Amino acid sequence: MVDYERAVAKKKKALFKELFQLLPPKPVILEVGIGSFPNALYLGSSDAPPEMDIVGVDPNEFMKQYALENAKKAGILTPERGNSLRLVRGIAERLPVADQSADAVVCTLTLCSVKNPQKALSEIRRALKPRSGKYLFVEHVLSETNPFFATAQRLATPEHVQAADGCHFDRQTLQTIQEAGFAEVKGDYFELDNCGFLNPTVAAVGESQVRCYMNIGEERAQQAADGDAEVLKDLRLYEPNPENVYNAQSASRSQWSFLIDVVKEHVADQEAALKAQEKAQRSSSGSSGSSNSGQMPPVQEPPTPSAGNKASILLLAVVFGIIGLATMFLMRKEKEEQERRKAKKEKKKHH
Repeated sequence: MVDYERAVAKKKKALFKELFQLLPPKPVILEVGIGSFPNALYLGSSDAPPEMDIVGVDPNEFMKQYALENAKKAGILTPERGNSLRLVRGIAERLPVADQSADAVVCTLTLCSVKNPQKALSEIRRALKPRSGKYLFVEHVLSETNPFFATAQRLATPEHVQAADGCHFDRQTLQTIQEAGFAEVKGDYFELDNCGFLNPTVAAVGESQVRCYMNIGEERAQQAADGDAEVLKDLRLYEPNPENVYNAQSASRSQWSFLIDVVKEHVADQEAALKAQEKAQRSSSGSSGSSNSGQMPPVQEPPTPSAGNKASILLLAVVFGIIGLATMFLMRKEKEEQERRKAKKEKKKHH
């Protein structure tokens, strides 16, 4: 892996420099899968801020010694810098840290080997501060440019998983991260040289804030992104708000699919309630007619929906309109991304 670290060093240096410029004073930095701490090189650089509280999580207890040695070599623990380093045993799917406690999460070459990447990303989001938190990642992935190479990666993965602590060559990690509910992830896909199946790599500094569907607060947005149906069933969350109306576009396709199902269920409940109300009215009018035999029955006005039902129907129409617009937006973005990748491939062929 030394060769990979050397090959990706330039990209890592740029990412960490970007991250440092975005951090507040005395930042808490959580590194997931710290291992022997190869990122000490960047956290110990002159670009790094002073008084960092670095928390390293790793399942392998034997890595602590190497992590400490590399931290000392990089100058992270020199007294004048005022940094602290805490090394904790734990796994990415169950991070031993408090909610919303980290200004930044660093995760490099980790999601390739965790058992449940989606759960790990959910934990990373939980640990990050909701408005200002940053997520720096560098991960090797399945090739996006060479289908033959991608096939070879897939074929080699089962044996490699057994031999290399669960490391997968065939994961599409950037897509997984982009669908995990982060506010913004503009990941770069690039290919290294001479790193074999690790050549295809993705990297970025992502934003932690969970974008809302509409007027939903951050705590509820987190619950909604995790699929909490009870949170989503409160239709007041989807009332039009000119300031936040386009935040819905950042919801992942799976979230929108779930939202559509919930709204359909609510519509069905509303229709059933309206039919029951109409049936009760007909039953009541029938009883009144039998007691007035021999008289002209009173003229029955068609049932008028109550103000509450009108508001619900109007609100549902607005919700479906927004869902339609957001879906069109997502489809357009996906098409643009496909065209961009196609153009990139064509350009490489010509070269």
